Amino acid sequence: MHELRNGEKTIVKIVITDFTDTIAAKIFVKNEQRDELMEHLKKGNFIKIKGVTTMDKFDHEIGLSFLAGMKKIPDFTTPRLDNSMEKRVELHCHTKMSDMDGVSDVKDIIKRAKSWGHKAIAVTDHNGVQGFVDAYHFVRDYNKKLKEGEEPFKALYGTELTMIDDTVKIVVRPNDSKLLDNTYVVFDLETTGFNAGGEDSIIEIGAVKILNGEIIDRYDQLVDPGKQISQRITDVTSITNEMLVGKPNEETAIKEFKEWIADLPMVAHNAKFDVSFVEMAYEKYNLGEFKNTVIDTLELSRTMDNNYARHSLSALVKRYNVAFDEEHHHRADYDAEGTALVYHKMMNKLVSRNIEKISELDNLVSKDEIHKYGQASHINILAKNKKGLKNLFKIISLANTTYLYKTPRILRSEIERLREGLLVGSGCYQSEVFVQARSKSDEELTNIINFYDYVEVQPMDVYEHLVENGEFGSTEELESHLKKIVRVTKECGKIIVATGDVHHLFKEDKIYREIIVNQKVPGGGRHPLARYKKIPSQHFRTTREMLNDFAFLGNELAYEIVVENTNKI
Repeated sequence: MHELRNGEKTIVKIVITDFTDTIAAKIFVKNEQRDELMEHLKKGNFIKIKGVTTMDKFDHEIGLSFLAGMKKIPDFTTPRLDNSMEKRVELHCHTKMSDMDGVSDVKDIIKRAKSWGHKAIAVTDHNGVQGFVDAYHFVRDYNKKLKEGEEPFKALYGTELTMIDDTVKIVVRPNDSKLLDNTYVVFDLETTGFNAGGEDSIIEIGAVKILNGEIIDRYDQLVDPGKQISQRITDVTSITNEMLVGKPNEETAIKEFKEWIADLPMVAHNAKFDVSFVEMAYEKYNLGEFKNTVIDTLELSRTMDNNYARHSLSALVKRYNVAFDEEHHHRADYDAEGTALVYHKMMNKLVSRNIEKISELDNLVSKDEIHKYGQASHINILAKNKKGLKNLFKIISLANTTYLYKTPRILRSEIERLREGLLVGSGCYQSEVFVQARSKSDEELTNIINFYDYVEVQPMDVYEHLVENGEFGSTEELESHLKKIVRVTKECGKIIVATGDVHHLFKEDKIYREIIVNQKVPGGGRHPLARYKKIPSQHFRTTREMLNDFAFLGNELAYEIVVENTNKI
């Protein structure tokens, strides 16, 4: 409100919304009518207003002015209620205490859960416990007012952290041979997608043999995957469906490649990806166990050249002055040759540092530095009791002090050491289980899942950005991926739960999160979702909404993971 100089009128500025858009309006009102007007303009009231939209020359924005009428109207919104007889429990919820990520107040979230008849909710902010205080006091005050026989509401205290695997796997199956004495097979694969453990397969194998810096042999084979490849893959690799017609199938190609590589040590850039497809091919076609030594130039670069930010193949060829044409990048044979020449120069650099054997590569990283370079994944941790709460505080303190590197992080071994009184959950799309399920067999995935007390899956909508960005070829592929996680978790005898990974209360609040996601985060860098054109809606869902989201699993299994298992936790 701003009273005019003549003392007779006041300018009242209000902001009105229909929940799809918002506009400001200015009302000029006589001072004697101001109080009456303000009774109608209380925050949260619903009004119908008539006026003209103009560009305000003072505020420099379009607003409503020259108002011709206004009246109170009923609330036209439809309240969201949880009418299910048995309610779910949300086990993964971020408040505004998740810095530059969550947007809702913890009290508002608890109020909503309580109003829906939920028995509990977990507060799992990133890297901290600041939301615990308000949650504790709010729940305590509410429970004090309960009548005899009424069930108290429960706050579950937890956090989401970045867990670092204690071992940096520069080399798999190391041996004591000298770096410069070996003939290496440096290889690269092009595939139909990223999911080696699912429906994707190899479409090109490119490799070279290198000795003393000289390319002594080459292998290049296009592979018919037995299905059409997507335009996205063609855009990345320049491989078309027509180029694959009449080429050997994957079984024939991998058998030939197996014979060509023999037992030579192998090298790849981001070897985990390529090796996952080789291992799955060996398994599919009963070729025995893949036992070759494999060196990863990506992990090697991260440890050798840790003063550099980028470690892509494009970055490495520039750093090591290797001729490389970006137009041919993402063709397997060309990438393999570029990687080979880079690796030879890396070996010379290593030998100058008195690292002469393959078995010495993993010694590049000291135990004190392991948290900087180990494989990172997201986890959720919930406290079961006071002992667990104390251990949770210890873990968070270590993550924010001893193991702080760009962001808070915690070693897997520290979680194991302080695990008493805690439940460890797998987390979101950046979790170890979600990521590794794409490239691991059921048996290998079982070994990963056994670390966790429970495994999370979120609604398909929460992963939609992964489909739009091409990380999954289709919603059907994503659905198959989630089914695999659910199936293997149940086969392990572990609890699988459906969580919302909540970051805002209402679906409409996503716009606020979009704003902060696209800002620079404290300490530099960007939010992981900033690279996607569209971010998912991670609002607080009702039981029925979650059951509908997981209907593709069948009603019985959906009910188990949405209602029964979340209440068990």
